[in-house]
Amino acid sequence: MDSVDGAIETIASLSLDTIILAIVFVVLFAYGLKYGKRRIISLLISFYISIPIILFFPYLEKILFFGETIDMMLYSQIILFLLIVVLINIIIDRVISWELGERGIRKLIEIGVLAFVSGGLLMAISYHIIEITTLHDFAAPIDALFASTSMFFWWLVIPFVVLLFTVRR
Repeated sequence: MDSVDGAIETIASLSLDTIILAIVFVVLFAYGLKYGKRRIISLLISFYISIPIILFFPYLEKILFFGETIDMMLYSQIILFLLIVVLINIIIDRVISWELGERGIRKLIEIGVLAFVSGGLLMAISYHIIEITTLHDFAAPIDALFASTSMFFWWLVIPFVVLLFTVRR
């Protein structure tokens, strides 16, 4: 029982920022474990393709799912971004027919690294494209990782490098 109490105390002492980042990683890692490396790679590619679509979408302010307040417009923008990512992911998944069949610890490590860089890219997109900071103000260390344009560049480049090492036939 002490270990459960210790785990609950540890989780309670974490900041909300850490919890958000951990949830993003766990969701992406679980997605990779459930659907395989090919699917998490197609999701990563979907993030890249969705960036210019959402950035240059001419009717972004007119598509309102919830209301016309600033927060509701942001929620609508997030929903639209997720819809675009899902649609692109479905298309890419149907186009990409190769299967990456690895097992064991190497598969777990590669899915973990892909989940990490996908989460980083998603957070960078959230900072620069969706402007998530109006909903939640992250702490300075998190801002330092994602807010600057130079870090956005690196979060765009690093997943490609990871893909280079994880996608082999």
